[in-house]
Amino acid sequence: PMIDATNLSSTIRVFTGGIREGGEVSATVHMDPANTPQDTLYTQFTANTEKNWRITLTDTAPAETITFAARVKTYSGPLIAIDETIKMEFVLQVNSAPTYA
Repeated sequence: PMIDATNLSSTIRVFTGGIREGGEVSATVHMDPANTPQDTLYTQFTANTEKNWRITLTDTAPAETITFAARVKTYSGPLIAIDETIKMEFVLQVNSAPTYA
């Protein structure tokens, strides 16, 4: 975020950069009760624990990864609708600078 650094000798408002926020990562996925990592999302949400995450971008050759530390900020599921697969949604609050590889 930007911080107002205007002082009495300024002729216009002056801003400086503050501490950056890591942002959020949100996802909607098909729910699979047999998928252990999906089960752990709820556990991490209720325990408010931080975990290292890795997103793999498979549409690149070779595949690229983004890794970061985050907490599960919100968790919704199962989401059930007629003629649709069962889904779950979650939002991760990023708490570190991402690493790209």
